[in-house]
Order: sequence, then structure tokens, then C-alpha cells
Amino acid sequence: CTSTNEFITYQVDNNPVNTLITGISCNYETAQGNYLYINTQQSNNNTFFYLSGSNVTGIGTYNSTNFGMEFSTTTGESGLGNPNTVQFVISQLGSVGGYVDLTFNGTYTNSTGNHTLSGTIHVLRDN
Repeated sequence: CTSTNEFITYQVDNNPVNTLITGISCNYETAQGNYLYINTQQSNNNTFFYLSGSNVTGIGTYNSTNFGMEFSTTTGESGLGNPNTVQFVISQLGSVGGYVDLTFNGTYTNSTGNHTLSGTIHVLRDN
């Protein structure tokens, strides 16, 4: 067994849960309206995932101002997920080098229709 320092898990509709563990970035920009941005690019299967929100001031519930994901091989989903009703609940917002922990859920619409989404994020804050 090897330990995982950071991960993003998510489930779209009733598809299997996906886990992303590499290429993760987490930035919290206080000079730009307390903007939290988490993303990942997975080169092995061309998966891209991002979740962001503005006016993030600490532990609490926030609406996603921008959400999207693209897949080539994971679930067959593709395209950006806007408009969306995705909310995220932050349970920890660490300093640079510390952990950001949150759960998210909601709905989004893409070229294939309306979808439900849920997941968990445990990442190290880069900025």
C-alpha cells in the first residue's frame, strides 16, 4: 500500500466513482475576491476536472461559480458542466502547504443532458 497525499473523488449520475490522484492544483487568491480554484489534468486518460468559487472566506457552504470536466475514457461524459447548481462545503481551508477539504454535490447540464454530481476533495493548497 502507498499513501495518497491528495485526491478528488466524484460520481456522475449512477456511474462508478472516479478517483483522481495526480496533477492536482489548489489555489486560493485573497487578492482576487477570495477565489478558490481546484483543478487537475490527468495525462493518462485526458481527464480534466475543475471546481471554483468566489467569496470563499473559510469553513462553510458555497456555490460553484465555475465547474467543468472533460473525459475521453472514464465515464463517457464530455463537455463543460454549465449551467450548474453545484455547491461545495469546506470543512478545512489550510494555509499554503496545508490541506483543503471539501465535499460537493449538485446538478449540471452539458451536451448529453442533465446530470447529478457528488464528490470529495482532499488537496494540498499550492497558493
